[in-house]
Formats: sequence, structure tokens, C-alpha cells
Amino acid sequence: MTGGFLQGLWWTIWFGLTITSAVMRIVAPEYSEFILGTFSVSLVILSGLLFNNRKSIANFVKTSLFKNLLNNSITVFLVVCILGMVNYLAFKNDAHIDLTGQGVHTLSDQSKVILNDLDEKIEFKLFARRVSWDKYLNLINLYKFYSKKVKVNVIDIDTNPSLVQLNNIKQDGTVVMIYKGARAAVVAKDELSITNSIIKLLRKNKINVYYTVGHNEVDRALRDQNGGSFLFSKILAANYALRPLDLLKMSDVPNDANIVLVLGPQAGFLDLEIEKLDRYLSKGGTIFSTIAPNFSKVSFENFYKLLEKHGVKVTNSIVLDRLSTVQGSQATIPIITLFNPEHSVTKKFKGKVLMPLSSALSEAKKQNIKYSVLAKSNNFPGSWAETNFQEVQLMTIRTSKDRFI
Repeated sequence: MTGGFLQGLWWTIWFGLTITSAVMRIVAPEYSEFILGTFSVSLVILSGLLFNNRKSIANFVKTSLFKNLLNNSITVFLVVCILGMVNYLAFKNDAHIDLTGQGVHTLSDQSKVILNDLDEKIEFKLFARRVSWDKYLNLINLYKFYSKKVKVNVIDIDTNPSLVQLNNIKQDGTVVMIYKGARAAVVAKDELSITNSIIKLLRKNKINVYYTVGHNEVDRALRDQNGGSFLFSKILAANYALRPLDLLKMSDVPNDANIVLVLGPQAGFLDLEIEKLDRYLSKGGTIFSTIAPNFSKVSFENFYKLLEKHGVKVTNSIVLDRLSTVQGSQATIPIITLFNPEHSVTKKFKGKVLMPLSSALSEAKKQNIKYSVLAKSNNFPGSWAETNFQEVQLMTIRTSKDRFI
């Protein structure tokens, strides 16, 4: 009785250790030492049990029951092999279907283009606590799905302190990306963060973005709706180098300027500054400017003439959109729905974009200049450019009174 009980206990222990090692190998392979130890102990117990029961086993092998059991076991084994092969083929030829209307579980087109630019393997090392792996892997595995050149390794920061220290990991969910020997680290909080880090690794030369100062432009540090903190933070996140450009203190626009931003100036430019910008444009430079209606008496004529010389005619006006009032907005806030479907910048644009207090732009009809209109308001009489600002002010007051009544 006692011997049978002990044997049953040992068989139970062996079975429990074997199942434990198998389950751990599947769900937590990072605990390799524990898995190896558990499996080794189960093998030792099994060897002892087989040795102690060798006579009974030899007699059992000769029975017809054993032969039937062997045949059935072989059948089950073959079925398992077939299922394993099907699973392997499915894993190697993974399919991904996103049923959400917003494409929550799909990478953006920009991320897919970046992944296509990879000419070597890129390794993702995720440093996170075991309990939060799924949260980060849901996003990271999307990159692995869209590119076979993405390799993902996961490291538990609680059980691998030496690796955490070696890689200078400060926060849970940090991804260290390694590509051609270069490294970049970012917290995997969203797709934009990861894609921007890949761009950093792919980019050979830094892009220098200069922004003009001294004309009451959009304040880089201001965080309200009139400030530029959000825009500038996104520029920095994309690994662009941001530098202020005071045209009065520099002899010319720096030669390393890839683009110059002129964001909503409220004070006019001196002719000396315009000459420097003109020379920069004439050498093939790029200016990105945002222009609002000039309600004050400040003169921007020299800046307007500079833009017209290089192909863009600016009218000191305010774009009014009659259809905006129908959709619950104001006429001074055009709702843009017409985008250029052929241009790479706007071909994927969907929905609506609000453009409050916008001036009208048109082609200056210059030779050897190719024009691309990215977006425009509704056609007349739905929208138009109004140059009589007093009439706009009266119309706004009347609209406000009508809404109040």
C-alpha cells in the first residue's frame, strides 16, 4: 500500500515537473535556467521510475494492450506533427486583418515606407516588466509583421538588471533599436515615436531647420493655441535640428540650412533681410511661410514681393467660407476638404482641416516654375477672398448677434 502510494506520488511529481517546464518554455522562455533545471529533475525522476519498474514494463510491452496503445500513440504523434507543420507555415506566412474603422491595428503609410527602406536587419530590444510585455508588443509586432527585416527580443527588466544598466534603461517599455551598428532608444508609447527613431537610424545627414526671429513670429515656447510648442516639439521628435535665424545678426542665411521657416510674422522685414532671403532662394533654398491677414498698418510689401518673385502671389485678404457657418463654424474659419490627390503630401488626407484667418494665395505665373496646389477652400460663391476688413468685422458682429438671439 505504502509502496504503491509512493510510486503514484513520484509519477505525479514527474508529470507536474514535465508540464511546468513545457508551459514555461512556451509562455516565459526567458526563464531558461529554471526551465532547464525543472526538465532535468523530471528526467532524473523518470529514469528512476523506469528502472524500478523495469520488470513490470517488460511484461506490459508483450501484451496486446501495449501494441494498441503504441499504434494509437503513433497516430496521435503524426496528427500532432501535421498540426505543428500547419502552425509553422501559418507563422511563416502570417496574415493580419484590421477590422477597426480607424486602422488602430495597422501601421501608417509613412511607417510602411520607412520599413521598405531597410536594406539590413534591424533589431528591436524591448526592456519592460513581464506584466507589461503585451501592452508594448501589440505595437512592436506590427513592425515585425510588415517587414521580415525586423527582429524583436524582449528583456525582463526585473530579472536582467545587468542588461538594463548596460543599455542605460531608465523607463519601463524602452525599445533599443540597432541598425548597422547605430543605436537609438525610445519609449514605445506610440507609433510616431518608434517610426521617428527608425528615421534617425536611417538618416545619414541631419536636416537643419532654421526659423526666423525678430518679427514677432509664432512663439516656440508658448503652449496655448497661438503658440508653436506643439509644432516645434514634433519637428524635434523627427530628428530635425532646429536653429533660430536672426537675419540682422548674420551676413547671410547659413549654407547648411535645408529649410527656413517664416511662421506668422507680425512685424515687417527690413530690405536687408529680404535681400538675404532672396539670395538663399536663388541658390535653391526652401522657405516655408505661414501668412495671416495683415489687419495692422505694418508693411509686408517687400516680403510679398519676394514671394511673388519666386512664384507665389499673396493678397492681403481674409478667406471667407459661407459653408462654414452652415457647419457650425465661422465664415473666417474655412473648412478645407479639397486636397490634391496626386501630391505625396496630401494624397492620403481624409476628413476636414480648419484654416482660421487665412490669406489668399495664387500663382504668380513665373516661367520655369512648377506649381502644386495642396489644398484649397470651396469654389466661389462658397468661399472668396475679402479685402475689405471693416466689412468682415461688421459681418462677424451681425453673425454673433444672430446666434445670441
